[in-house]
Amino acid sequence: MKKIKIKVSKNSLIIMLVFLIVLIAYFGSPLSKVRNINVKGVNDLGAQQVINATEIDDHSNLFNVLLHHGSISKETEKNYHRLNQFHCVLTICAT
Repeated sequence: MKKIKIKVSKNSLIIMLVFLIVLIAYFGSPLSKVRNINVKGVNDLGAQQVINATEIDDHSNLFNVLLHHGSISKETEKNYHRLNQFHCVLTICAT
C-alpha cells in the first residue's frame, strides 16, 4: 500500500496560525458583542419588552445574532401577537 504524504509549507502554517489567533482575538474582544439595541415604532408594547422578547442583550455575540436573525424575528412575532411586523436589522458602525 502506498503512503500519501501531504506537504504543507511553513508559510501556509504561519498564515493559518495568524488567522486563528486573529479569529480568537476577535471573538474575545468587545467588537464581537452587540453594543446598542434600538426599537422603533413601538405603540402598545414597551421597547424593553420587545428587547427582552428577542433575548438579545449587550453580551450577545454579534456573529450569532447575524446567523439567527431570521429565527429571532419569527420567534418574537410568534410570542408577541401584538407585534404586526418585526425585523431584526444589524447595523455595523465604525464608531
